[in-house]
Amino acid sequence: MSNDLQPIQTILGEIAQIEGEMGTQAYWKDEGKQARYRSLVSQKQSLGSVSGTILSDAAPVPIVSMKEFMAAGNDPAHYNYYFKMSAAAADVMMHLDRDEQLAFERSFEALPDEVAEAALLELMSAKPSVPWVSDEAAANFAKLPEGAILCHEWGHDARRNIAVARARLNRLRDRLDEHDDASFMAWFENLSDAAMCAILRKLVA
Repeated sequence: MSNDLQPIQTILGEIAQIEGEMGTQAYWKDEGKQARYRSLVSQKQSLGSVSGTILSDAAPVPIVSMKEFMAAGNDPAHYNYYFKMSAAAADVMMHLDRDEQLAFERSFEALPDEVAEAALLELMSAKPSVPWVSDEAAANFAKLPEGAILCHEWGHDARRNIAVARARLNRLRDRLDEHDDASFMAWFENLSDAAMCAILRKLVA
């Protein structure tokens, strides 16, 4: 194992451990553990993920504490959703430089509310277990600009990851009516290569 991968793998392991406790009352009463989780998410944004490139000028996505969330007049019962949504957004944004981040935010905020909510819900959902795509399907995906980048990153996992990403995109689209689906696809198909790669990385992470 490469030494430069150890820090991020350690961070990811601790993040997973804490996320396993998020459904307990003890976690939401433990401000120290909540602060530790926010710190780990920030470190993850700084160090990057095992696959993919983190850009040096990428702006971190801020995540406030429950105390700050409540001080802003929000319902504490909604904090868990806010936290997971912010962490999911951070996983996407850390792969984009500041200009890409701003362009992505503007385009996402212009989506209909139903589309944006469905997209965020999918980012926070568990990955499905699906059959791998064929070699031919993987080869066709690799001909796309984003496909060439991701297939190089994913290596032997490409067929599996392509299948997972497609299944999740289809699951997202199943939540939308015909009009909203058209809005989503128009947005998705016009993303920059960097933004497209960032989303697909998150879908298979």
